[in-house]
Amino acid sequence: MAHARKYGKWLMLVVIGLAVLATLLPAMAQDADGDGTCDSGPQYAVDVDFDCDGIGNDFTDANGNGPDACPREPGPPPNGCPAPPQPVPTQPPAVGDRDGDGFADNVDQCPRLAGTANGCPPDIDNDGVPNTRDACPGVFGNTPDGCPVRDGDSDGIPDDDDLCPEVAGTLNGCLNATTGAASLVVSSPGDNGTDFTRLMTVDETGAPARVDVFVRAQDDTIWHYGQRQGEAGAWENLGGQAASIPAAVVDGEGLLHLFVQGTNRELWTIAWDGESWSDWDSLGGVLVSPPAAVAPDAGHIQVFGIGTSGELWLRQRNGARWSEWESLGGEWTSAPAAVTNGYGYVGLFIRGTDNALWHRFWYDGAWNEWSSLGGSLLGAPAAAMLPDGDILVLARGLNDVPWMLRWDDEDWSEWQPLDGALLSTPTVTSWGDTVNLYARGRGSELWLRHWNGARWDDWQQINRDLAADPAASGTFVVCQNAAGDLLLADSREDWQTISRPTDVAVYTYPR
Repeated sequence: MAHARKYGKWLMLVVIGLAVLATLLPAMAQDADGDGTCDSGPQYAVDVDFDCDGIGNDFTDANGNGPDACPREPGPPPNGCPAPPQPVPTQPPAVGDRDGDGFADNVDQCPRLAGTANGCPPDIDNDGVPNTRDACPGVFGNTPDGCPVRDGDSDGIPDDDDLCPEVAGTLNGCLNATTGAASLVVSSPGDNGTDFTRLMTVDETGAPARVDVFVRAQDDTIWHYGQRQGEAGAWENLGGQAASIPAAVVDGEGLLHLFVQGTNRELWTIAWDGESWSDWDSLGGVLVSPPAAVAPDAGHIQVFGIGTSGELWLRQRNGARWSEWESLGGEWTSAPAAVTNGYGYVGLFIRGTDNALWHRFWYDGAWNEWSSLGGSLLGAPAAAMLPDGDILVLARGLNDVPWMLRWDDEDWSEWQPLDGALLSTPTVTSWGDTVNLYARGRGSELWLRHWNGARWDDWQQINRDLAADPAASGTFVVCQNAAGDLLLADSREDWQTISRPTDVAVYTYPR
């Protein structure tokens, strides 16, 4: 029993000793001179860190720590003071409402905009479409679903209104040659005429025996005004669903054919046989431009149009039979212009992606290759074939100046400016040795210039305040005034007004 008490005392002393030693060891590790006061810095014999926190009382170490602002209370660097105690919250923190709409910020879906439902305004983007029906909330839109107007080809025409949303165009969103309200052809059905004038045949006096004007109404139907020489004309509705003004051509047998780009983008045709009109007939295809048509020789018609990939496509009729569509290649940015001499030659002119004029011709049953004629065009070209086989090509260039290129049966001339400033693509026609150039000026007036085979006369202003580009054939020109009436004139005579079809709104393209 005595031994147990003895050993218990010794065990207690050992435990107490170990506790004291554990307390002293840290201080001993920082007390080089053994005096019980912690040291700091390289001068181990100097007592400079009373609270043993490693921050010298009057010493700044190489790390920028010290001097110790709390030398009797150990604390972390850099000043050696302990962290201040955190206050014990007496109540939950308040939730803010920055926009003052009664919805706390932690549940407000629009914490910076005062609102109602979910803390947001009923129309967050102020586009007039409530959030509940807005397909693009937060983005100002100007469409019924609250989204911005979609314009995939960046031509300024919304996709919903763009007949050709995959190509940049004008008017209905397609590649258009003109912003005219009408097309025009002069002819004498049943009379083949003479020389190259099979497109514009005449009677035995050399004067047009018939004038045909075609317009597209706002319901997309085609209306026709026919006037025989010395007789009053009248309007008739040809029906159809057209997306362009028609291209009219008289074939070598004197029959009148009409071609339009339909609202379904197919090529449609209707024909006049001298007594009555046929029904509309689809020739298929998918066009992004109005058609151009020529009659190269008797019983033969060629019709051209741009496809969705920018290629030029051709369909031909020989006799009563139509061929399949044939690609003429390329990638084009305007509607085509076509001319013929009526004896097997066809010349094609079109604007390329480089804005230059490109040319290809068909002769003796075959096409040559495309070639560039240079220039910098702002729109589609216009072309006319002269009796001697020469060709004039007109186009609107930079600064709206009209430019001319001429083929003299051997080679092409250089581009020549004709002065003036145009608002439209030029319209050019030939009759005998005379070429008439019509254009709408910047002030929407109608201008005329004559070519006598060697030079151009001065510009003549022949009408004012046009609502659309002019159309011309032979010596005739037709245009639309601001009142919507069509004005028809023979360049050798006075103007006459063709009133609009009764209760029909003629489609007027924007200026």
